[in-house]
Amino acid sequence: MRKVIALLLSMLLLLSGCSLALDNIKEPVEFYYLRACSTPDDHKTYFTEGAIAPETREATGRRQDLYYLLSMYLRGPQDSQLVSPFPTGSTVVKVRQEDRKLTVYLNAVAANLEDFDLTLANACLTKTCLALADVDTVYIESRGIDDKILFSATMTADDLILKESPPPSTDGPEETQ
Repeated sequence: MRKVIALLLSMLLLLSGCSLALDNIKEPVEFYYLRACSTPDDHKTYFTEGAIAPETREATGRRQDLYYLLSMYLRGPQDSQLVSPFPTGSTVVKVRQEDRKLTVYLNAVAANLEDFDLTLANACLTKTCLALADVDTVYIESRGIDDKILFSATMTADDLILKESPPPSTDGPEETQ
């Protein structure tokens, strides 16, 4: 019994000196990833809280180095509840900021996405870029080995807001008397 109490007291002492990982972050940045969605409970969160969620990371000394931060972003999330929208092997080739526009050039691996998956990946990257840099517009481009553009997209914060509108009425105009 004494051993159990001693063990519990030791654990309490150790844990009381520990802090949460977020408490140790000096220069936080937010990266946006997709929520993992594999169980019915995950689907509920996915649709009520949104498909995209932030992950706070440390950027001490590198806060202004967008190339470094976006390279770190493309390595994927640390949180198991999040997944990268980009295929493994996607990398940043170049980043250029001009006034309020950020241009991000990605390698050809990033172009292995299509349709909605590509839209979600661009949305996650755009949200991340808007959080990292003082910009209004993000232009994303992926080129092949032959320098051919494989995809390009220009997004703003307004593009990230899904607007719900009622379906158009199939009835004719109402008559008033």
